[in-house]
Amino acid sequence: MAEYPLDDKSNWYGDANYKETGGQLVSMHPDEFLSKARPMEIDELARENIDDLKNHIKSGRKLDPLALYPNGKEDGRHRAHAARELGIKKVPVLIWPKTHKDKGGSVDDGITAYHGSPYEFDQFDTSKIGTGEGAQAYGHGLYFAEAEPVAEEYRENTTRSKNIRDFTKHRISGLNAEDFEPQMKGHMYEVQINAHPDHFLDWDKPLRDQPEIIRRLSGWSPEHEKIHREAESADANNLMAALEGDVDYAPAKMPRRPQGALPMSATGEDIYEHFKNKMGAVDWPIDADAETRAKYRGSAAEKASQYLASHGIKGIKYLDQQSRSQGKGSRNYVVFDHNDVNIKRKYEQGGAVEYPLADGEDHLEKMPPQEFLDRSRPLKDTPEDKKLVKDFKKDIESGNKLDPLALYKSGKENGRHRATAAKELGVKKVPVHDYRKRNGGAIVDRALMIISKKA
Repeated sequence: MAEYPLDDKSNWYGDANYKETGGQLVSMHPDEFLSKARPMEIDELARENIDDLKNHIKSGRKLDPLALYPNGKEDGRHRAHAARELGIKKVPVLIWPKTHKDKGGSVDDGITAYHGSPYEFDQFDTSKIGTGEGAQAYGHGLYFAEAEPVAEEYRENTTRSKNIRDFTKHRISGLNAEDFEPQMKGHMYEVQINAHPDHFLDWDKPLRDQPEIIRRLSGWSPEHEKIHREAESADANNLMAALEGDVDYAPAKMPRRPQGALPMSATGEDIYEHFKNKMGAVDWPIDADAETRAKYRGSAAEKASQYLASHGIKGIKYLDQQSRSQGKGSRNYVVFDHNDVNIKRKYEQGGAVEYPLADGEDHLEKMPPQEFLDRSRPLKDTPEDKKLVKDFKKDIESGNKLDPLALYKSGKENGRHRATAAKELGVKKVPVHDYRKRNGGAIVDRALMIISKKA
């Protein structure tokens, strides 16, 4: 199978400093790149360029990576078409993921969502799917909820299931029940999904109501889609005329579906099941037991998700349990690629995280963590600093009492690591002794710093 012949960075015509400007080099299917790029008419000149690039690739000559720029422009549409026509599955693309515009809408802000789990971790990993507590009822991927209470309930249920399972193992091993320590709370994660909602396959809607999915996946060309929609509209008009008057209903002639195209009436669930079956979900041996059948279904679901992801579909979305009866409301998201998920904060219970102030200090002034950091000396980004910030984040999340921060007249401070930890956890306000507003001098500062704990 042909591969994209990426040149050494030292030979690129531009963008060799992409890391310095916040960019990153990723791989994606040519169709995904084209879905994010501006439309390009393939006229005679474009066709000639694409054919030249195909010969260039087949000869093994090197090329620069493609690029999606922050201003919504791109570089590499002809190369993407050439790669796709040669059957190349992945092309290298420079992206600035939080700033570029996608045709389905802006992904600048992404989707804020929540995840509940018995486990604590620093990043999501799709390779761990199937090793935890949750069922993959709506496809193979990472599950998130728009509504925080939905994720909280999931956390409670899965933590309870884990405690029951761990207790059973504890007793089977011959240990005393009194010695078992259950995990009481579990963990909550607020995340940003770096994708637009339109790029998720809607589990309940028919394909005709999912234009982004039609464009990326379905096998319908724009011309065929237009003809089909016109026929559907004519049929609806004929039916309405028959209902409103004496005219007999005359069904409109529907065009034949293009070969290999998905039915416009197929729901997201139908589409996902279609690809699962294509990937071997029901191809188990005739004498297979339940466990073997489950393995076949699980493997096929994973392959189906990977196939959809290769076509620029970020995952699946569906109404949560509280919203399904109403047909509208908050949704859950199944994300196919863990690289599309950033953890914004971790915590044990729902709601805003608060700074766990030591008793007797409630009278202090409070300010946003960033304001404290703006008035402090810069914090060095050493391994020791990172460890202190991580430790303080754990203290804040678990509610361990901490001393207030301090700003001294000398220009020094106490609490930069705690302020950084609080900021990363989304704490709105931190308590501060602001001695810069009080009378006194360097001697007072020195005494205060001696008796203060190091941050």
